[in-house]
Amino acid sequence: MKPLTFLAVEDDDVDMMSIRRAFKQLKIDNEIQRAIDGIEAFEILKSPKDNEDANHPDIVLLDLNMPRMNGLELLEELSTLEDKPNYEVFILTTSNSDQDIIRTHKYGVSGYILKEDLFEGLHEAFSQLDNHRLLLS
Repeated sequence: MKPLTFLAVEDDDVDMMSIRRAFKQLKIDNEIQRAIDGIEAFEILKSPKDNEDANHPDIVLLDLNMPRMNGLELLEELSTLEDKPNYEVFILTTSNSDQDIIRTHKYGVSGYILKEDLFEGLHEAFSQLDNHRLLLS
């Protein structure tokens, strides 16, 4: 079995450093690919499942507030695809708005993690994944 791969859709360098630090604290050394906005992430995620050349992530860590295409817009675009790869999406955001939480869950996200509780949120989310044993080194 191949180790899980991650796509962090994050425009802020400091927040990306925090994600990498949280992974290190959780002893997760899996690959983290980065997209700086929804447009770049859509290009990565839209490839059909059967495209062997595509580097499809298993888990997407999605910021909501980004330029060009935000997280909600990306979720909307992804929902229109007919043949998309299978991946889990976890929202990573500073917004604790009930409206944002409801809107993201409409797209079947696996979790909603506040950036202020990043370590605890990632720990809880990943401990619930079926493939958790593949994450830890």
